[in-house]
Amino acid sequence: MAEALAVGSSVVLARLIPPAEFGHTAVALGFAAIALGIAWVGFGTPLIQMQSIEQGDVEVATFLSVATGIALTVLVLFVLAPLAVEPVFGGRVAYLLKLASPIFLLSGVNTVPNALLQRRLEFRRISQIEILSLAAGPATAIALAAVAGLDGEALVVGVVATALVATVATLVVSPLSVPRWRRLEAGRVAGFGGLAALVAVTGTTFSNIDYGILAARVSPRDVGFYWRGYQLGVEYQTKISGIMLRLALPLYSRAGDLDEMRRMRGKMVRIHTIIIYPVLTTLIALAPEAVPLIYGNEWKAAVFPTQVLAVAGMAAAAAVGTASLVFAVGKPRAVLYFFLVLLTGYAIVVTWASGHGLRTVVIAVAIYQVVLVAAQFYFLESRQVGIPLRETWSAVVPALVSSGLSLAAAYPAARLLETSSAGDALVIFAAGVLALAVYALALRILFPANWREMLRFARTFIGRTKLATAGEAPDETAATEV
Repeated sequence: MAEALAVGSSVVLARLIPPAEFGHTAVALGFAAIALGIAWVGFGTPLIQMQSIEQGDVEVATFLSVATGIALTVLVLFVLAPLAVEPVFGGRVAYLLKLASPIFLLSGVNTVPNALLQRRLEFRRISQIEILSLAAGPATAIALAAVAGLDGEALVVGVVATALVATVATLVVSPLSVPRWRRLEAGRVAGFGGLAALVAVTGTTFSNIDYGILAARVSPRDVGFYWRGYQLGVEYQTKISGIMLRLALPLYSRAGDLDEMRRMRGKMVRIHTIIIYPVLTTLIALAPEAVPLIYGNEWKAAVFPTQVLAVAGMAAAAAVGTASLVFAVGKPRAVLYFFLVLLTGYAIVVTWASGHGLRTVVIAVAIYQVVLVAAQFYFLESRQVGIPLRETWSAVVPALVSSGLSLAAAYPAARLLETSSAGDALVIFAAGVLALAVYALALRILFPANWREMLRFARTFIGRTKLATAGEAPDETAATEV
């Protein structure tokens, strides 16, 4: 529900704010995202990953996260925005980054209480907080855009409002501990958290460096079209991936042994790709009609980026959770080195491609993402955790084959309907139904065991949803100390 609100609001905002403003905002919030990873992963992840924690660990993590939030706010306002961002990306991006600066402090305050909720596996409460915050933030942005006529400012203030509501709601259910400096506990938290924070900064830089490179080399409109394509093809599927990511580290960290961890990883990859792949292949087939219809004709140039980057989204979906897996076995350094190599290569690829137009950029990004996931399976899952490559690939095959057959049927059908002058809505409905029907049929016939596994997962998910809506208390048996 929370993610449906976010996606729905993006449609409204796309019709109120021009593409160029989305390009400016993507760069500004990209810098913000890089900095935010320091507080959350550096001081929240250790509290989730450690087998046991004491009150002293919580207090020192609170001290470090709040202090980091304050320091980042000051750094962005007085150093990063005026001295680094403005000379390269212009005053508009620097101004939007300054406007976003409160989220650093809010993140510092929210980090430890949120980590404790995850450690206690209180995902129902976390979901309730997300629904509340993701309703408040987009509503604020829409109101500012529609009533006050703001553009990028509306987008940024909406993000700040989301962070504010999330922080306040989290503190209501998980109060902030008294921040205290304790040298011994700081060593425990920072020993793991320091490397984890570097991994987070590297990974988040990888996710946002393309916006920065493109902003320096192409027009803001093209950055906006790329951003829209990346959101649809890659980022929106992470709305579902985020559910798995929240579960991954706590569950991996508490697995009984490596074999149990491997079984959990295989099941997560199978279920995740079976859910995500038909959505992305259907998007590829329907993007020529769906993107202009939903977002407006002003966004028609985002169709090709959306189709190509959906391939990158499929690759990213298969690799989701690998870093959490390696964190759980206590090897953050391996993830850091791997991400540094990938970041360097990605920067080179995007820089080269940006000189040859937007189409070349999205093709290069999609190819790089496919290469990335293959390398990730080998260097992280196989070499660091000991999961054989054949296990990982076999987990992806059912969704990959079934979605390929679905695309082969739906894409030509959509183009045929398009040439017959059928309306966009009819093309989307008919080709969409065909795509999903072929996918379900292929999965059931070719991979019956995976079909049954998916049905069991769906029944379990629906059953838990009914319990939640009936107001039953969450299971507290898994709660740990603190």
